[in-house]
Amino acid sequence: MVKKRDFKDEFFYLENKAFELFKKGEYELSFEYYNKLLKASEDFKNNSWEKHFKWYDEVLSPCLKKYSNNYEEFFKHLFLVDTETYDAWFDKAELYEDNFKRTEAIEYYYKLFEFNPNDLLLLEYLGRLLCFSSRYDESLNIYDTALSIDNNNKKIIEGKWYVYYTSDRINDALNVLKNLDNIDDVSSGTYCATGYSFEENNDFEDAMWCYKKGFEIDEINDNLSESDSIDGIKRMLLKLSIEDYSFLNDFYLEWISKIEYKFDTEHCPNCGGKFTPIIYGLIAEDNLFDEQKKR
Repeated sequence: MVKKRDFKDEFFYLENKAFELFKKGEYELSFEYYNKLLKASEDFKNNSWEKHFKWYDEVLSPCLKKYSNNYEEFFKHLFLVDTETYDAWFDKAELYEDNFKRTEAIEYYYKLFEFNPNDLLLLEYLGRLLCFSSRYDESLNIYDTALSIDNNNKKIIEGKWYVYYTSDRINDALNVLKNLDNIDDVSSGTYCATGYSFEENNDFEDAMWCYKKGFEIDEINDNLSESDSIDGIKRMLLKLSIEDYSFLNDFYLEWISKIEYKFDTEHCPNCGGKFTPIIYGLIAEDNLFDEQKKR
C-alpha cells in the first residue's frame, strides 16, 4: 500500500526532475517526466487534503495533449504567465508555500509579480513569505510597493510592521505604528507586542504609549475583558511617574472588570477584599460615580 506521504514526495520529485531536464536541454525526456508528473498530481490530489492543483489541471494537462509533437511550443506555453494562466500560477505558488517549499514559491510569486506588480493579494503573500524566509529587505520593498497602491491596507501595514518586529528593528516597528493614519489600522495585539518588546528593553515610556493605544482599540471594539493592554498599563504604572492621569479613571474601571471576568468574582483574588475603584482629579460626570456604586 502506498502511503500518502509517498504520493507527495513522488509529486515534488517528478516536478523537480522534469524541470532540471528542461534546463539541461533534454526536452524529450523532460516531456516524459511532465507526463509522469500529471499522473502524480492526480494521485496526490486524490490522496491528500491539498487543494491547489489548478496549474496541473488547466495548464500542464492541456499542454501535454496539444503540443505532444512540438516540444518548443510545449515548453513555451507551459511556462507562460498571461491573463488566462495567472490564477493557475498563483494557485501553484500557494501549493508550494503550503508545503514549506518557500524558495520555489517565492520564485513563482516573483514570476507573477513581473506580470502584474499591482496585485495587492500577490504583494501581501510575497511580502509575508519573504519575511518568513528572513529576506527582510526584499519583504519591505514589496510591502512599500503595496502601500504605494493602497496606504490603508491593514494586512499590508501589519505585514510591514511584522518585518521590523521579527527582525528586531523595534524602533522601526514603533515608527510604523506612530505614522498610521488611523489607530485601528492594526490590531490591539500589534500594539501590545511592540509594547512588550520595549518593556523588555526597559523603555517604559514607549511601552506605555503602545499599551495605551492597544487599550484605546480594545475600548472601541469592546474587547477589554481579555485585553493584554490593561495588564501592560498596570505594569507601567509601577515603573513610571505619570503626570497625565486623565486616562486612568476609565482604565481602573476596566481593569476591575477584567479581573471580575477572568476570575468570575467581585473580590480581589489575592486578599479577598472587595474591589474599590480609584478616581483621579476633579470628576464632573455623575455617571462615573454611578458606575462605581454598582461595584
